Amino acid sequence: MVGDRWALLVVRELLYLGPRRYRDLRAALPGLAPNLLTRRLRELERAGVLARARLPDPAGVPVYRLTRRGRDLEPVLRALLQWGRPLLEDPRTRDSLRPVLPVMALRALFRPEDAEGVEAVFEFRVEGQSFQALVAGGHMELLVGSQHAPDVVATAEAAVLADVAAGRADALDALAAGSLRLEGEPDALASFVRLFAHNPELRPSV
Repeated sequence: MVGDRWALLVVRELLYLGPRRYRDLRAALPGLAPNLLTRRLRELERAGVLARARLPDPAGVPVYRLTRRGRDLEPVLRALLQWGRPLLEDPRTRDSLRPVLPVMALRALFRPEDAEGVEAVFEFRVEGQSFQALVAGGHMELLVGSQHAPDVVATAEAAVLADVAAGRADALDALAAGSLRLEGEPDALASFVRLFAHNPELRPSV
């Protein structure tokens, strides 16, 4: 069901960025030919992994979304993203690094126990693009664009976030170096550091 070329990448886009239009998937996966994308979408729909839907008004556009069966693939995607973290340091990868990829990697590293009591919108501004991480109830949802008023705005180059996601740099070090800039209220900033710094000393005891 998901072993054919591009199938899991389609699932990745829908899992981490929510319902997507056909053209969104085309733009996100530039190496995927349109006829093959159409075929994969049909196959995944027949397998019950995704379904077609329509966004509420005023957008009202047709989109693809994961079913519950599709969302059950999150542990698989999480494991693959964590396995691939070291590849973020490959110069060939960094030269073509999509700004959203390190944000997805940070999402894969999300630990619900770190988010206990946190309800906030964290906005990442990466090379002219914006992504938001909505954290509430021990869950994180990623959105494309600036859809909600953010509690924290984090601005950095994609390579800087890739270093943080790959574990080569800590968010606190990036802050001290000025390559990562944060804006927000003190409590929200503290929550950001706890969620994304990956410093064991900052994790709450569980």
